Amino acid sequence: MPHSERLAELAPLAAIGVLDGTDREEFAGHLLSGCGECARSIRNWQHELAFLAWAVPSLTPDVAQRTRLRLSAAAEPRTGRLVPFPAVWLAAAAALVLALLAADDFARRRELSHAARENAALVADNRRAREEGAAGMLRARFLEDPDVQAIFLSGLGSQPNARGKVIYSPLARRAILVSPALAPLPADRQYELWFLSGGKAIAAGTFDPSGAKPTVFESAPVPGGVGVVEKFAVSIEPRGGVAQPTGPIILAGGVPEKS
Repeated sequence: MPHSERLAELAPLAAIGVLDGTDREEFAGHLLSGCGECARSIRNWQHELAFLAWAVPSLTPDVAQRTRLRLSAAAEPRTGRLVPFPAVWLAAAAALVLALLAADDFARRRELSHAARENAALVADNRRAREEGAAGMLRARFLEDPDVQAIFLSGLGSQPNARGKVIYSPLARRAILVSPALAPLPADRQYELWFLSGGKAIAAGTFDPSGAKPTVFESAPVPGGVGVVEKFAVSIEPRGGVAQPTGPIILAGGVPEKS
């Protein structure tokens, strides 16, 4: 039987011998299956019980109490069982209180863990909602831009058969690259998109190929102060990207001149 939170909660109760019925049978079978965690928990609780029994001071009844105890013992039938000393009863009660406190603490920690997971899920949902909202706004700006451009990129260098298309919006100052067949790269390399303006290359973001599916990549915005974007290119660079192209250019294309 695999270890579970419920079985872990039964360990302190089993250590003081208050389990019964199906709980007792289930926990005993679980121990026999070889659960080291529950076995250690049982030993730790038994150690605490022994310590409590030793730590509680013994009580010496006065003469009247001693007489009443003797009379009570003489009146009851002999069963061969010893009457526990008050210190043992107090230790057992204290151990039971500790067990209940431990179970309550375990339940509270489990509730906090559950709340933390729910909070993380809410944060992730909120992040996805923001991203979807931003993507929707970007699509709207592309659709609203009467000057949106489609630029075809040709394969160069080691990938002459590669093809790509850039949809560029001067209004949104962003580009969306679509390429159907980019070759896979080593783990330490990525593709990097470039804006070219006035003969200068401006980094537009790095991306990985999508394998058998067409690669779709949304660029970073064109930085402020950069004028008209005239060309686009894709190079192979170290993972994470570089400020200026250092690797081979495998896709390139220019914005068509207006007639």
